[in-house]
Amino acid sequence: MSKFLIFLILFSARISLGAITLWPAVYSLRTDRDEFQNTQFQSAQQFSLALQIQSWSLEFGRTEFDSSSEEGNIFIKEKYEDSILWLGYHFKLLEELDLVTSGGIGTYQEKITTTVGLISNRSESEQEMLTGIAGELRWKPFDLGFLLSSGIRVLMAENFDPNPQPEFFVRAGWMF
Repeated sequence: MSKFLIFLILFSARISLGAITLWPAVYSLRTDRDEFQNTQFQSAQQFSLALQIQSWSLEFGRTEFDSSSEEGNIFIKEKYEDSILWLGYHFKLLEELDLVTSGGIGTYQEKITTTVGLISNRSESEQEMLTGIAGELRWKPFDLGFLLSSGIRVLMAENFDPNPQPEFFVRAGWMF
């Protein structure tokens, strides 16, 4: 599914003469709860590819992060993955600065590995639906295609804790 969406974005850019944006460098913090119900921040790895035609953009994003906890001889490792398709609108604030508002829909999955002593058990959730809204400031400081962006996303899903789940991000990318 991810490969198909990437192909669709690239193909659409070719026939529509739109711009492609690649976001390989992303730093994001997402809130989550630990086993004691304390709010904690998770740093996530992200990759995004976007198609922009005039003031509209379609962005495919993929996020992953791992967390683990250990108490005595019990070790729990959680892996989270999501894929989201964002539809955004760009408001021109200055020549080099845009405000981008987006709405997204996608899926997520969690994989949990529990190890007690030498015995290990792995479980996977089904693909669950995920929605979100986002706002970001996008700065294009030079006319070379380099972009800097910072913003917040609010993600919602039935089994999120907390729900909704805020995510703060800073990213650098290239527009072709």
